[in-house]
Amino acid sequence: QETHSAGESWRWYGPEVEETLVGKRARLVFIDGPPGSLQPLARYPALRRLAPFLAPEAVVVLDDVARPDEWAITERWLREDPRLTLQRIAHEKGTAILTRSS
Repeated sequence: QETHSAGESWRWYGPEVEETLVGKRARLVFIDGPPGSLQPLARYPALRRLAPFLAPEAVVVLDDVARPDEWAITERWLREDPRLTLQRIAHEKGTAILTRSS
């Protein structure tokens, strides 16, 4: 569905994603979608949409950061949230582990 985040329009999962998380606080989140073919920076909305459901010191894992779009998303998230620290794991597709401190 179309959604808005950071003043931009995005295609993102429907509201059922957030509805299943109401009242919960995730300590670990893996982001491996939506596919990059959907639009540029397709996974960018994930952190903003899921932020209300993250524990204060959550760990967010973003897959495929060897791809330019996913790396750009990682850099953007780091600029937007100074509580995040990055550990990058280099392998075929790459992984970013972002830890949020309170």
